Amino acid sequence: MIDYVLLTSFILLTALLVFTLIYKGNRLSYIRMGRGVAIKVFAAGAFVTLLLFALSAANIPESGIDLSNSEEEEQPETLLKEYSYYVQRVVDGDTITVTNPEYDGEMAVRLIGIDAPELDSNQCYSQEAADRVEDLLLGENINLIPDNTQDDKDSYDRFLRYVLLDAVDINELLIKEGYAREFTFITPYERQGRYQQAEEAARSADLGLFSAC
Repeated sequence: MIDYVLLTSFILLTALLVFTLIYKGNRLSYIRMGRGVAIKVFAAGAFVTLLLFALSAANIPESGIDLSNSEEEEQPETLLKEYSYYVQRVVDGDTITVTNPEYDGEMAVRLIGIDAPELDSNQCYSQEAADRVEDLLLGENINLIPDNTQDDKDSYDRFLRYVLLDAVDINELLIKEGYAREFTFITPYERQGRYQQAEEAARSADLGLFSAC
């Protein structure tokens, strides 16, 4: 709205200046028109121009608020800082323990939607999966994202979460690289389709445990 008002004001002011130059340059036309009439036309045009500028100035604060709001909407915050946790230990290819200043002690976290070989029972490719998780996460600050379709904890009192490191979905990455299989426990989870596609791709490429086990 303000841009149109300013543009109109600029055009009108320019026209007035051109009008003045033309009639002052052409003395005969200026005389025919009459000096009084010319002054009245110029004064009326100047008044309208000033009025338009005043209206545009009055609307600037409101427009400024709208612009700032649109910027906030275009750049929403994701993965807020309160979800940041430090990876203290890697249990195996799908379980880690983390700490957080707001939580007393360590938290066991089970990665949603994946199943890696069990390290305790020395299953095929279990050591490789655990080593990969250590390389990715040990000593790192991560984001833990819950899934509304799943329980907060499993039967072993582990928090069920998506793990993100620098916005990378680690759950999905482990499947893509062949360190874990897609796993659905009773109720489908939100990212199930993506994880199943990741497993199909890893199987087709014979990656990791899909070729070794």
